[in-house]
Amino acid sequence: MTFEEILDHALAMLQRRGRLTYRTLQRQFHLDADVLSDLKEALLYAHPEVHDDAGRGLVWTGESSRAFQRALAGLVRYYGDAGVLVLVRALLQREGRLSYRSLMRICGLDEAGLADLREDLLFQRLARDEDGKGLVWIGSAPTPGMAVVALDTATPPAVAAPPLAADSIPTEPAQDGLTRALEPIRRAIEAERRQVTVMFCDLVASTELSQQLDAEDYRAVVRAYQAAAADAIQSYDGYVAQYLGDGLLVYFGWPQAHEDAAHRAVHSSLALLDALGPLHDNHLLPQYGVRIAVRIGLHTGMAVIGEMGGGDRSEALAMGDTPNLAARIQGLAAPNTVALSAATARLLQGAFALEDLGTHALKGVAEPMLVSRVLRPIEAHRDEEEVPALGIPMLVGRDEESGLLRRRWEQARAGLGQVVLVSGEAGIGKSALVRALRHHLEGLEKYREYASRPAAWAQLDPSRPPAARGGG
Repeated sequence: MTFEEILDHALAMLQRRGRLTYRTLQRQFHLDADVLSDLKEALLYAHPEVHDDAGRGLVWTGESSRAFQRALAGLVRYYGDAGVLVLVRALLQREGRLSYRSLMRICGLDEAGLADLREDLLFQRLARDEDGKGLVWIGSAPTPGMAVVALDTATPPAVAAPPLAADSIPTEPAQDGLTRALEPIRRAIEAERRQVTVMFCDLVASTELSQQLDAEDYRAVVRAYQAAAADAIQSYDGYVAQYLGDGLLVYFGWPQAHEDAAHRAVHSSLALLDALGPLHDNHLLPQYGVRIAVRIGLHTGMAVIGEMGGGDRSEALAMGDTPNLAARIQGLAAPNTVALSAATARLLQGAFALEDLGTHALKGVAEPMLVSRVLRPIEAHRDEEEVPALGIPMLVGRDEESGLLRRRWEQARAGLGQVVLVSGEAGIGKSALVRALRHHLEGLEKYREYASRPAAWAQLDPSRPPAARGGG
C-alpha cells in the first residue's frame, strides 16, 4: 500500500470514528515511527478539521463522511446517476479538494464512472484537475453554511440551481417535477437490521470511588479509564456507541461488518483488561492512589440500528433485546472478567477457553440463559493444521453451494479452467463454506494417497492386517 493510499484510508477511518489513537494507526497500517510521524503531519497540514489530542491521537472535528455516503444513497435512489453529481458538487465545495481515489471509494465508482463525473465537473467549470491526482473546487465561494446542491429533475443536472443548505439531501421527488425541500443529512440515516456483538462495560464500585475522591479527581480517573478502553476497542474496529457515565456501550459488526465480530469483541475485552495494569502503575496509583476494576458482558444477536433522539441531539443506537441482554450478562461477571452468552460462545469456534458459569434467569427474559466466562485465547498450532482432516464440517442448508464448489473443482482437475466467486454480506458463512471445501478436498487427497499405497492403510488402523483392509 502506497503512502497516499494509507493517507486516504486513515482519513476515512478518522472521519468515520471521530478519533483515532496513534497506536491504532500503527497497528492498522503496520507503520514504523517515522512513517507514522509523516502520516500525522500530512493529515494535520492538509485538513484543518484534524487536531492532535495531547500527543495521544487525532480527532476529527468536521462532519462525518458517512453522512455523505448515506446522502448519496438517498440521491441515487430517487435521481439515479445524476444524484452522484449533486452530492459530489456539495462535497467538493465543502472540502475544497478531493482526490480521485477518495471519490471512487466514497461514491463506489469504477474508472468509467469517475471519468464521466470528472468530465461533468470540468465542463461546468466548477473544478479543475490537479496533476491527475484529484479535483480542486473553483466554483463560486459558498455563503457560510450554504452550498449548491439543488437538483431540478425537469432540467439537465448541469443547470445551476439556487443555493440550499449544504447539509441537506432530497427525501423524495416533488410531484411537479421540481426538487422538494431538502432534509438535514443527520435525519437521513436509515435504520438497518444487523447482527452485532454488543459489549457492555461497567466500572465496579463506582459509587464508593466517587465518594473516595474529589469530584475533579473522580472525573479524571473515569476519563483515563475510558481513554484506555477506547484504545483497546478501536484496535479491533469496535464502535463506541455511548459513554454511559462510567460505562461503555460498544458495537462490533456495525457500522463496519466483520465475519469475526464476536472474536474481535472478545479480543478487545481482554485487551481492555490488560490495559488496566499499566493504567494503574503509570497513572492512577501514583496520582490518585486508587485502583479500578470493570465488568464486561457480551451478547450477539440481531438489532435494528439507526438514529435516535431529536433536535440537535441524536445518536446511532441499536434497538432490540441484544443490548439489554449484554447489560444483564455484564452484571453476572466478576470484577475484571468477561462474561458472554451462549449465542456469542457458539461463534468463537474453540478460539477461546471458556468456563461455564451455569444457567441464569435474567430480569425481563423469559428463558434462563447459559453464561460463560472467557479465560484465555487458545493458541493454534501449525502441526494441528497438518493432521489429515477426513471429516467434513457440518453445514446446514448449504448443499447446493457445496455441491457447486465440488463440481467446479472436479472440472478444474479435469483440465477445464474454472473461477468461482463466493460473495455475500459479512457473517453469512462464506469462510465456513470455503473451509468445508478444503476439508473435503484434503480428505479426498489423503484417501487417494492411501488407496494407491495399500501398506499405508496400517497407519490408519494398525490393528488390522493389510489383507483384511482390502489392499491390492
